[in-house]
Amino acid sequence: MKRLLLLVSILGIPFCARADDTTRMIEFKIAGGKTVACPTTDAGPLPAENGPYRVNVAGIALGRDADRKNAFLIFTFRLSVGSKGELKRVVVEDVSGESAVTLVDDRSPKVGAGTWKGNAAPLILSRKSTPWVFQNRPTIKVFRITVSAKNSADVVLFQPTWYPRQVKVGIVQFAKENGGPGS
Repeated sequence: MKRLLLLVSILGIPFCARADDTTRMIEFKIAGGKTVACPTTDAGPLPAENGPYRVNVAGIALGRDADRKNAFLIFTFRLSVGSKGELKRVVVEDVSGESAVTLVDDRSPKVGAGTWKGNAAPLILSRKSTPWVFQNRPTIKVFRITVSAKNSADVVLFQPTWYPRQVKVGIVQFAKENGGPGS
């Protein structure tokens, strides 16, 4: 049995702009050598929005096995869904690397209180399975969220997230204290 302990990040870290922040479009390199432009402020990426959909959460949760043998990381996502259309499928991919990695493929999405929720499979925290966590520099992840609904064209949202070095140090410390390798 796995227990979820701590939500580390809502959209990576900064998610809301201060009144004095200037929004600008920043280009992010994604899988396949392409780039996407996403709204960002000095505080970080803003929530992706397109039509009736808005990203509320694109972040990570930390957890551990009940017997404390393994610490793990789970990518977690929340999407506001307008009243337009019934969802058929939601696919979330990490497009930060050379190729896209599917994290969530929900073929029977449920919407409750106007929100869809999805979690990726847990990843054991280790240098092999989550090498980016152990890098001594900030990490930017970009997620491609494709929403399919009945009677409408697919909607694609690109959501960057930012994980500063200090947050990653905390994740590694969590792993050390909770059964993961952390080294």
